[in-house]
Amino acid sequence: MKMIKDANVAKHREYANKNLNITHSGLCLISLEKVIECKEYGLCVSKEHARYNEQNAKKYNTQLMKLFCYLTQRSWNEIDSIRRDREYGHERLPIKCVHINHVKEHFKKLGKDNCDIFRFGAQNFRACGYREKNIFYLICIDYDFSLYNHGN
Repeated sequence: MKMIKDANVAKHREYANKNLNITHSGLCLISLEKVIECKEYGLCVSKEHARYNEQNAKKYNTQLMKLFCYLTQRSWNEIDSIRRDREYGHERLPIKCVHINHVKEHFKKLGKDNCDIFRFGAQNFRACGYREKNIFYLICIDYDFSLYNHGN
């Protein structure tokens, strides 16, 4: 009986070590753990938002999933080098550049001075969050170019 138990423990350790190697591989991971619930800004997947409609939701949700797929297949070194990529460009901004107070306050509560921004959806949307180790924590979506000055 003890041999069976030891075999299971060894299998579990092998599985755990394999998962740790994957986690530390440098690939980007995505977390929705810190997302702001939508009160004009956040992750808007609700019909309660004034700009939400069925047609936009399909495009928006599909494009957001494509961004997540794109990011999770790349290392942070690769992501940092795509700053000017037309479809999925990346930029880092100081939090003081954010115009929406409750978003700015959310970052401050988390102790963050900068945010990472990814363009997606043919540059119509921005995913705003921060990087901690290999994880990108999504905080909110800028879907109408009003979260910060886009240089226009």
